[in-house]
Amino acid sequence: MSFAFDWGKRNNASRSFLACDIDNSRAIKLYEGLGFERKAKRGQINMAKEITRV
Repeated sequence: MSFAFDWGKRNNASRSFLACDIDNSRAIKLYEGLGFERKAKRGQINMAKEITRV
């Protein structure tokens, strides 16, 4: 994941996003630990993380 975030920074991305099934609690916990935030509460969860430029 850090490679993807670094790539985004080098390419002027402002956020990173992913989708996860709401029942996949282990993945959700992992993604939240990486700084992603939930954008929906049912069905498929869309998560996003703002990318801070250095």
